Amino acid sequence: MQSRSGFKTPSEAQWLCCPAHCNAHVLRVRSASNAQDVLPLDLIWDFKTTSNIISHKYVYKIHCILNILLQSLIEKTPSIKSQITIMKGGRQMHQGNRDFGINYIKTRKQHACYGMGLGIIVLDDAYPGFPGDVRNASAFPYPIQYDIAKGVDNYTLVWEQDKSPCLEPIKQSAKRLENMGCRAIAAECGYFAYFQKDIAGYVDIPVFMSSLLQVPFIQQVIGPQKTVGIVCAQKRFLTDTHLQNVGIDMNSNFIIAGALDEYGCPEFTNLWDPEQRPECPESHYDQAEKDMSRVCTEVYKAYPDIGALMLECTGMQPFARAIQRKVDLPVFSWGTLLDYAYSVVVHRDYYGHV
Repeated sequence: MQSRSGFKTPSEAQWLCCPAHCNAHVLRVRSASNAQDVLPLDLIWDFKTTSNIISHKYVYKIHCILNILLQSLIEKTPSIKSQITIMKGGRQMHQGNRDFGINYIKTRKQHACYGMGLGIIVLDDAYPGFPGDVRNASAFPYPIQYDIAKGVDNYTLVWEQDKSPCLEPIKQSAKRLENMGCRAIAAECGYFAYFQKDIAGYVDIPVFMSSLLQVPFIQQVIGPQKTVGIVCAQKRFLTDTHLQNVGIDMNSNFIIAGALDEYGCPEFTNLWDPEQRPECPESHYDQAEKDMSRVCTEVYKAYPDIGALMLECTGMQPFARAIQRKVDLPVFSWGTLLDYAYSVVVHRDYYGHV
């Protein structure tokens, strides 16, 4: 990549600053000609967290390459470490691994750990998730801490009519995550909506128990003449109580479609249906993507006034982009909620110019 100062390859850099492991926003490179190029990495960081422009895999590769390059430079020239400076907002923030914006620390409530991100309550159920699934931490660009709600599995949370035995284990899980130091709490299944009010009133950090919390917001965004298409796992188990507990007006503009029980998604049945899944739950990405794309396309054809889709289920969001290519609509999911949740509890800095 040719820069304005003639800097052609990273190997020509005299020093290099890489923010792959921190929240810095400026990559400053000094070329062989002693001129400086300043690349605003706000762009790359934003792309990573929102996936609007560059996919996660490319940003991850860029960051990996820069990290390797930086380590190589340090190994070849140990004295270069003292020259590494990361700038934020026009002022020096990092020398080596230190953020000069952090000078004083104090105990936050009863938190035991620091630098934490989102705490996720997961079901006491063994099944895998593709990257993007809430129970797969690898695709998220912020810290994830899991805690299992003991005894609360897919059947007891979703299928059982009496959900009262689930409440205490979920409260205990939420409290553990809070005490650990998580900045906000979420859950992995949209049907945790049933307990949104209980948990939000039990801990002292923000609580995002269900992707369905986004529905009232979506309704305001698309206007009253359009409909929110909620695509859930099983329509028969999504009750008025679930919806009302996350603030959804039952007389407002939404429809519900059950991906498994109305349209059929065999790959998801193999993961989440306790009555039909194999002893060792399994799924194939390519077929699951076809299933979800087909379901959402059929839902949109059946309700052409849909203005946005809401993917309720944790396992649907890995396919959100493929779905969007098919229906050309705004698509909301657990991913959009978690990105938002993290952004409000660990706010980003801004770099720019006037």
